[in-house]
Amino acid sequence: MAIGSEMKHSCGSAVIVDQTAVCESSRLLDHAPVGREFGFYLGRGLYSGIGLQYRTAIQSWWLPSNEERLIELSALLDAILLYENLFVLASENPPDGDRLTLRSALLDRGILRVLDTRPYSHPISSELESFLANAHSTGYRLDTWHSLADPRAVAQTVRACLELSTPPSGWSSHYEPKEDLAEGLRGALEGVLADRWLVERVKELEREYHKDPLRALALELLDHIGYFESGSVIAGISHLRTFVYWRLSEHANMPFSPSLRRLAEYHRMTEYVRESAQERVYGAVADAFRSTVSEVFEGEQPAILYLPPALALFLETFRRGKDITKSVDHLREEYAPLRKMLAKYQEDISNSATLGQARTAKRKFNESLTRISEKFDNPHPAFVNQALDIVPSVASMAADPLNVEKYAENLVQRPVEWLRNWWLNRPLSPIFKLRDHLLALRDYGNLLQEATGIALQKEQIGIVLQNHVKTNTLFRHLGRIPGADPTDPHAE
Repeated sequence: MAIGSEMKHSCGSAVIVDQTAVCESSRLLDHAPVGREFGFYLGRGLYSGIGLQYRTAIQSWWLPSNEERLIELSALLDAILLYENLFVLASENPPDGDRLTLRSALLDRGILRVLDTRPYSHPISSELESFLANAHSTGYRLDTWHSLADPRAVAQTVRACLELSTPPSGWSSHYEPKEDLAEGLRGALEGVLADRWLVERVKELEREYHKDPLRALALELLDHIGYFESGSVIAGISHLRTFVYWRLSEHANMPFSPSLRRLAEYHRMTEYVRESAQERVYGAVADAFRSTVSEVFEGEQPAILYLPPALALFLETFRRGKDITKSVDHLREEYAPLRKMLAKYQEDISNSATLGQARTAKRKFNESLTRISEKFDNPHPAFVNQALDIVPSVASMAADPLNVEKYAENLVQRPVEWLRNWWLNRPLSPIFKLRDHLLALRDYGNLLQEATGIALQKEQIGIVLQNHVKTNTLFRHLGRIPGADPTDPHAE
C-alpha cells in the first residue's frame, strides 16, 4: 500500500474517511461473513492474543450486519461524489484489506489515497499522553477491581503506529503487551463504543465529569485497555482510534467523515469543544472583523447540500454490469460538478476579506447547488460547515493542550490577523444525515438483492436503527452543557 507524498491538501477536495466505513462497505460487496462468524473471519489474520479478544468482543450486542454495511456504503458514496480525494491512514492496515474489492479499486483509481501519518506521530502522541495523564491523575476509578492503563505506554504505542514502526516492548497494563494494542490499532479493529459498561456508567460519569465529557471518555478508554480481558480492549482500541482521527483531522487540516459506530462519540467530542469555546471565540472573531457576534453566528450555520441518490445510482449501474470500478467511475463522471462547486466554495471563503464576503460566497454556493440539484431524482439532504476545534498551533502553547477552557483563553489572545486568517481558512466538514440513510434502508432491498444477491432482513434493519438511536442518545447526554444549543444536525 503506497503512501501518498507530503502535500498541502485543498480542503474543499479532500476528506479523511474512517477505515471502518471503507472496509465495511467493501465487505458488503464481497459477501464477507456477518454476526459472530465475522469475528473468526477477521480474527484469523491477527496475532493470537488480540485475535482472541476480537472474537470475544464481536459477540457483543451490536453485531456486524449487511444492513449496517449498506449504511456505510451509502455514506461512502456520498463522500466519493463530493471529494476528489478520500484519505485513509497509513497507520491502519486491516487484516483483509488487500482482499477487499471496492477498497482496492478506489486505491487503484487514485480516488482513495493513503495519508502518511509519520509527520503527525509526535504531536498527536504528546497530546494524547497529556490528555490521558490528566484523567489518570485524578485517581478516580470506574471500577475498583480494574487497573487503568498507563497513559505513557498507550501514547508510545500510538506514536509507534503513526510512525509505522514497531512499538517498544513492555506492558501498557497488568495484562496487555504493547504489541497487542499496536496490532489492534494497525488492524483498525472496531468494537462497540457505546458498550454495556458505558451504558451502566453514564450517570456516574455525568455526576463526576458533567462539565468535561472528554475526560470521562479518557477514563473509559484507560479502563477498557487496562482491563483488557473479555474483549474489553477492543472497545478501548475503538475509543483510541476516535481520538487519533479527531486530532489527525486538525493536524492535517482536513475534515473527517466517521463511520456509523464512531459518529456519535466523534461529534460529542467536537461539539463539546464548540459548545465550550464558541462564546469567547465568537466575540474575539467579531472584534477581529469589526463585526457583531450575531453576524459570526449567522455565518456558522451549516450550508445545506442536496445530493443525488448515490447508493441507488451505484447499485443500478453495478446490477447491469457487475463491475465495481465502472460503477464508481460512472458516479464520479456524472457528478463531477458537485466536487468543483464544493472546492470553489472553500476557495471563495478562504479568499474573503470580510465576513460579508464569506456570506456572499455561501449564498452563491447555495444558489449554484439549487440549480444543479433540480436535475436530481429524489435528492437527499446533507450539510457542510466549518469546524470549530482545537487548533494544534494554539494547543501546543499550553501544558495541558486539550483543556478546552484554557484553549479558548489562548485562542482569543492571538493577533487579529491570525484570527481572521484562521477563521476563514477552516476546512469545510461534511455532515451526512445517516438517520435518513437508515430510514431509507427498506427502499433499497430489491435493488441490493438484484445487484448483489444479498437480501436485507427486516428485523436487522430495526436493530441497526435502534443501535444508532441508543448510541446517539448516550453520547449526546454525556457532558451536555446546560443552556447549550441542542440544534445539531449531527444528532439526527
